[in-house]
Amino acid sequence: MINAGSLVLKRWNPEWAEAAAEVVKESLPELIPLLPWAHDGYSVHDSAGLLAMCEEGWKDGSHFGYAIFTSTGDLIGSISLMTMHLPRMSSGQFKRHVRTREGCRRGSRVDGCSSGRAGPGR
Repeated sequence: MINAGSLVLKRWNPEWAEAAAEVVKESLPELIPLLPWAHDGYSVHDSAGLLAMCEEGWKDGSHFGYAIFTSTGDLIGSISLMTMHLPRMSSGQFKRHVRTREGCRRGSRVDGCSSGRAGPGR
């Protein structure tokens, strides 16, 4: 767990699949154009699959997914680091539309030389 004051990052837990699905469903209009796994009809089953992939990523060192909570315990999104071509690492985040009023994905590649952002209108 990483306590960052008003935000708390916790390693994704498969038991949170239902809450994660709710967060995604609330922001589908913003996420569908940006994330290949976001689609109409997104379900708890879809969420459980993604969280299982997160577990595997932690085990093999390729993906490190965190749930983002408010300091009061509300799930508001996700952030992750993914290895691409070592020593490079990619990062991405998703924030819940209901909390931020702008459900979106932002990503960047961090390799000491370049970075970029992806999001609505970018």
